[in-house]
Amino acid sequence: MAEQLLEKTETEDNELDVCKLCLSPTISFVSPKVNAIFEKLLPAQLYNQARVVSKERKINLDCSDEIKININRITNGLSPFENDMDITRCIVYLDKLKNEETDKESINYQILRISDKIITATETLRKLKNPHEAF
Repeated sequence: MAEQLLEKTETEDNELDVCKLCLSPTISFVSPKVNAIFEKLLPAQLYNQARVVSKERKINLDCSDEIKININRITNGLSPFENDMDITRCIVYLDKLKNEETDKESINYQILRISDKIITATETLRKLKNPHEAF
């Protein structure tokens, strides 16, 4: 059904528009800046509907306490390096934690790997002259 809705080019119904917006990965309402943009661009009723659906999706995607604890521990450990000009100390910190993790299949290890990949990818994009061309 969602595929059929997304293929339509003209709509007469706000619900279809909300469905398209909420199925789009670009709508999250997490960033206050993005939130303000959508609030200005969308009619009030459509904006409110999209916020409700976005909130419901967020609730349904809630993660376990174990994941929250691990993410908080990792981000708190990385915070002393947030003003560094390069990622060396971040990678050293993450490598140390990965080496200490004995279960390489654990959620903690997977979060460490993801964090490492995000930091490395961000650094790669930062060094590019035209980062938008990387996508």
